[in-house]
Amino acid sequence: MKFLLIALFLMKSIISFSQEEPSLIFQIDFQDFFNKDIISLSINDKRIVENECITSEPSMGLTKLRIKCNKSNDQVLIQVLGKDYVQHLKLNRKINFKLELNGSKFTYKIDLLKGKYIGFSKRGSNQLYLRHFQQPFMYD
Repeated sequence: MKFLLIALFLMKSIISFSQEEPSLIFQIDFQDFFNKDIISLSINDKRIVENECITSEPSMGLTKLRIKCNKSNDQVLIQVLGKDYVQHLKLNRKINFKLELNGSKFTYKIDLLKGKYIGFSKRGSNQLYLRHFQQPFMYD
């Protein structure tokens, strides 16, 4: 019996170890000052979000639109509004983002070696402010 328990434990450990855990490639948060704004986003010319209406929660400074890009078993998983999508994106350390905010277009080239946590806040009527960090953002 003891041998059987040890064998089961070892098999479970080997199976768990061989299944790759998703690793975060980057995360995008849409943060402060959005109020019924329309956002579209493409990553490396692949449309990820189309005409999504977002509003910031004033006490937290964050919208419900969070995009996480994880790599798991050689697939790229994009999480948008809590739903997972498998995307076939060509990713390297520099990523091109094309954003539309209420019809105004913006282009950003992000170097992931400088950080994988990206935050956009609205400034003025149709301007965006980019924050880019190594560590996750802290929200109240």
